[in-house]
Amino acid sequence: MSALPNDEKNTNAQKTDNINDKETNVSTSQNENRTLLQRLAKALSRKTRWMIFTIFILLNIIINIDHGTVPAATEEIEKALGINDEQLGFFGSLVFLGTIIGSLISLSLINKFNRKYLLILSLILCGVCLISFTFEIHVYVLYANRVVVGMFQAFMSIYLPVWCDQFGIKNQRTMMIALIQVAPPLGVVLGYVITVFCLQYWNSWKFPFIIQSVALWVVMLLLFFF
Repeated sequence: MSALPNDEKNTNAQKTDNINDKETNVSTSQNENRTLLQRLAKALSRKTRWMIFTIFILLNIIINIDHGTVPAATEEIEKALGINDEQLGFFGSLVFLGTIIGSLISLSLINKFNRKYLLILSLILCGVCLISFTFEIHVYVLYANRVVVGMFQAFMSIYLPVWCDQFGIKNQRTMMIALIQVAPPLGVVLGYVITVFCLQYWNSWKFPFIIQSVALWVVMLLLFFF
């Protein structure tokens, strides 16, 4: 005698079929997306991919300039904002808190929206936040400002390795990933150099943030050509 009535057998069979259909649809969708990305990668010439990658590296350097500016202009920022060493240390760490939050948010957004325009939007808003930092608003507003800057900077960090995996030149992806890793510390060093120069010749800690924002927007405009 059967352990299950025929109705229950039919219901279970239908559920199994539905699950299999869903898994098949997901697998088919993933394969289609993978095929589409492969076609797009092949459609881009080697020269074009290197040009896009160069823009990404420049952007990755520029968005890290402020990480060198803040420690290089410690005394000037403390005087301008009326904060002590402990507050400045807390202030400097907030951008990394923002990066963590932004990375988690980027993971969900990167597969739902157009990545190019997400990147451009994040860079525009990042530049706005960097310039607004020079207005010397209330210190707690500037704390929030640094968190938001870190959030907008995170998308670049998340997207670059993904782009290299999908569009990088096959036999040079390792080198591309290495250059991605070199860019952030290079940006920090550049931030130190720019800040020291601005303090020495213009006695201003604000100029590096303005220079960073303008450079970010200028290089970002190049993305519209690809």
